[in-house]
Amino acid sequence: MKMKFPAAAAAALALVGCGGDSSETAELSVPGQPVYEVKALSAAEIAANEPPPPVPGEPVQPVAPVRSYFDGKEASEVVSDLTAILKSFHAEMQKVPASLEELVTLGFLDKAPVAPEGHAYVIVAESLEVNLRRL
Repeated sequence: MKMKFPAAAAAALALVGCGGDSSETAELSVPGQPVYEVKALSAAEIAANEPPPPVPGEPVQPVAPVRSYFDGKEASEVVSDLTAILKSFHAEMQKVPASLEELVTLGFLDKAPVAPEGHAYVIVAESLEVNLRRL
């Protein structure tokens, strides 16, 4: 009985066994499927596609405005989510943060949510909750 060796396996072996120039390409073709070109990139080609590193001391400018996870959420949802984040922080750090900004600084929040006008989100340390308080 004659066994057929799948084309995909043959192409994969050809790539692994080539051992030559890292810029070689191979085509993977399976009948009835799209054709894919596989190319090994050199370290220089990879580095050429990387953005330049930031200059020390200069602020990094975002490409687009940063949207917060909380944008568009109702205040009650924000309070609930902030309380969950506060409890997670407390479990990991074994302390209560001084403010929401501390949660941002330590990476628990991307940015502090904006409270509705005339209100503020306040951490209640005794109950490990965040409340919405009128100013």
